[in-house]
Amino acid sequence: MSSKNPWNALRVHSNDVSVLKLLIFTVLALFVVFGAGSASAQSSDASDSNLSSKYTYDVISEFVLKLNQDVVVTDDIMMRFSNVTSDSRCPSDVTCIWQGEIRIQVDVKKENTAFESIVLGTDDVIPVFGKYFIRLLKVEPYPQSTHQIQQDEYVATLAITKINKILSPLQQFKSGVSIDKIQCKESLQLVIRASDDSPACVTPATKAKLIERGWAY
Repeated sequence: MSSKNPWNALRVHSNDVSVLKLLIFTVLALFVVFGAGSASAQSSDASDSNLSSKYTYDVISEFVLKLNQDVVVTDDIMMRFSNVTSDSRCPSDVTCIWQGEIRIQVDVKKENTAFESIVLGTDDVIPVFGKYFIRLLKVEPYPQSTHQIQQDEYVATLAITKINKILSPLQQFKSGVSIDKIQCKESLQLVIRASDDSPACVTPATKAKLIERGWAY
């Protein structure tokens, strides 16, 4: 009578564990890939929502810039893509836990003024000159593990929008904007009515009087 070899059972158990590890890794990889794409789409939707909940606006133009290229985006605003400050995006042929991000420096000027530098990440919405917003839509090429992107290869797609009208404080609040994020028209300041905790935009002099009398804070 031959006895069973205990090492055979151990090998079977070891194989089962290896298969289980492979299945877990595959599920996690799929979650990261699809989760990253979903997060990117949600970020883009959130940027549009943040604008529309505070302003009515027009997209003036979308444009593509190579590094150190200038463009006149309106009659009096010039923009230059001047630098890639960081690029930690996950290569397209690699599975990463984090999708990473890219940030670029854009220089803007109005009429005969000097250039001002701003740093943009993908889907960031940055206000400039009071009534415009600049947004970075994408930067190409996308990284690959087999190629080191050189600075002169980068091409940025940006958009500029013009604010037509700032919505009233109450409209902004009802659309889901938190009170501390409500925007007022130029020369007006935000107060909160003490009677019902609703927001209002008033002149600095009126704000001081309302707070002094305890009618707002």
